[in-house]
Amino acid sequence: MKLILQIIFLGLIFTSHSKNHISIIKDLQKKSEDYKANKQLDSVISLEKKIILLSQKNNYKLGEANAFGRIGLAYKLKGKFPIGFLIWNLSQKNEIKRVETDIINTYGDYNGIKSFQAFGPKDFISSWLRNFYDKKSDIIGYLILPGVDMQQQNGVYFTIKPTDSDIAQHKTAVITKN
Repeated sequence: MKLILQIIFLGLIFTSHSKNHISIIKDLQKKSEDYKANKQLDSVISLEKKIILLSQKNNYKLGEANAFGRIGLAYKLKGKFPIGFLIWNLSQKNEIKRVETDIINTYGDYNGIKSFQAFGPKDFISSWLRNFYDKKSDIIGYLILPGVDMQQQNGVYFTIKPTDSDIAQHKTAVITKN
């Protein structure tokens, strides 16, 4: 009987501890909404990152998911927004070959499915692009790639005239009509 009471007591402590953290998370979410209303978007992003960490610590999935959504909205309002969020369970060591996601617009309307496929461990985006090289059609532009894996995303762009330096460094991919 004493053991059962101790287990119940520990359960109550854990539950109230967890509820206390959820209450703190909800207070932080309200503060984030205030930041958003005042267009302090960097503060929203910073606070929501803290909410994600606190939610993860307390296994509060709804708080974590909502924080990711508010970060996305803040980036959108800033004019720079990620295409989407994918959350991985890193404790599972499965190789990811294909992912399908639902497409939801700004208003929450369903717009279909988008799929992503992984390259092999030694493949790069430039290897994939080689499948589409067309040296016979008319050139209509160039894709500038500062590296083989496009990790320098701020350096990736389209142009109709690459610099001599880009050509010399083999940073260009031709875009044709076909």
